[in-house]
Order: sequence, then C-alpha cells, then structure tokens
Amino acid sequence: MRSAADSPAGAPCDASELGFTLIELLIALAIVAAMTTALVGTVGQDARTRLAVQQRREALLVAQSVLDQMADGSTPVEGQWRGYGWRVLRQPFQLADPLDRHPLEQITVAVDLAGAGRGELIQLSTVRIKP
Repeated sequence: MRSAADSPAGAPCDASELGFTLIELLIALAIVAAMTTALVGTVGQDARTRLAVQQRREALLVAQSVLDQMADGSTPVEGQWRGYGWRVLRQPFQLADPLDRHPLEQITVAVDLAGAGRGELIQLSTVRIKP
C-alpha cells in the first residue's frame, strides 16, 4: 500500500494503491463482527453451563440432606427447600437369595427446580433395612 507522498515528484499515483477501499473496510468489519458474535456465544454458553452445574450440585446436597434426615424417620414424602422441590419414593427391595429374611427397602429421592417444569435435576437412591 502506497501513499501519495511515496510517489516521485510529479509522477501520477494509481488510485487503487492509495489506501483501504470501502470494500476492504466492509470485509474487515464483517470479520470483526463474526468473531465478536462467536465470542459472545461462547461466553453465554459457559454461563449456562456453570449455572446448570451449580444447580445440580445444590440438588445433590438437598437429596443427601433428605436421605440423612430419613434416619430418624421424621422426613415427609415431599417438600421444598430454597427453590428445589424433592420427593421420596419407597419400595421393597428383593435380594437374589430368597432365604434372606431381612426386609429391605429402596429409597429414592428425586430433586428438581420447584415450579420450573424442567424435570428432575438429580435422583439419589439407597437401600436400607426396614425399621
């Protein structure tokens, strides 16, 4: 790229060599816009992923807490805590050995975002001897 000052004195200067044309400027702006859009999309996806991971971690803590409270038998079948809804499902658990006389039950705690209608965030199960 040459400027008019680079031309020898009195020599005509070709207009195509005098700097950026409008087309080159528009192409450069389009490239910058595409890169900015990609960067904003990546940052937005990262924020959504971080939120989902945080919600699953909190849902796991709620499920663990509900299972811990079940040891004293005072846990209701469903409830809510800080925007998370949870419910407990109890069902008999059968071992492969038919002679085993210990009555077992499977306890499953399902946690979701209360009122969000997005489905379960996490489900935690354990087996214990019936009291």
